[in-house]
Amino acid sequence: MKIGYGPPVVDPKQTRPGERPDPESASQTGRPGDEPATEQEQKQRARFRRMFTELIDSGQAFRSASQEIVSGVAQGTKEEVMRIVSAEVRGFLDKMDVVDLFQDIVSGLVIDVKTEVRFSRGEDGKLEPQVKSAETKVRTKAERAEQEADGDD
Repeated sequence: MKIGYGPPVVDPKQTRPGERPDPESASQTGRPGDEPATEQEQKQRARFRRMFTELIDSGQAFRSASQEIVSGVAQGTKEEVMRIVSAEVRGFLDKMDVVDLFQDIVSGLVIDVKTEVRFSRGEDGKLEPQVKSAETKVRTKAERAEQEADGDD
């Protein structure tokens, strides 16, 4: 079965100006070597034309294609943004010296911990710790020096 591409060729003398030829009445594509279309081929062509027309009229094909395009662009944009952000964060973290930064923070702190730990033997002979902890204070060196100058320590 040969289905030609393009509209069927019809003798222009058979139609009046402005009138479209009936596609079902055309029996061949007009190409050399093509056989006249059988009734089944004409029905298949008519069914295809009807389905194609319904598809175009409904706009479903165009909506579906546009949704796929927008979805693809959005996915590509998201991946590109994530790639850029991750590269920037990686660069920032590579340049940061965490150990030095942590030492700077801790070197400015004074931690006062008052804890009492007593070890005693229990009734079963095992060693048991008893921990008593008082208030723990975290201050800066400046606050500690100020407090010592006032005599509050």
